[in-house]
Amino acid sequence: MIQTVKEFTQFAENINYYIENSNYKTRYFIESLDISKPTFYKKVREKSFSVKELNKIAELIYPQEFYEWKINQNKIKSREEVENGNFDTARNNLKELRNKYQNQ
Repeated sequence: MIQTVKEFTQFAENINYYIENSNYKTRYFIESLDISKPTFYKKVREKSFSVKELNKIAELIYPQEFYEWKINQNKIKSREEVENGNFDTARNNLKELRNKYQNQ
């Protein structure tokens, strides 16, 4: 846990480096964060981005890694749902759809 906090802190403290060395223009980050240009530069200068904003910036800078993480999270959630019995079979879904649309 300590390592995760230290890495996050390092990312937050060096956010201007990550933004400058990304493949995107500053305007892309400003628009994606939906903040004004002066506010963006103030947050960069003061290193005052919120955790939510830092997460969004990380997603923008590392989209491939973000999508891989998201897929893994969905797989974990799916496994948990199956283990807990929170699923339905395709056969049941088709039966419900037939009943719903057959009478129309």
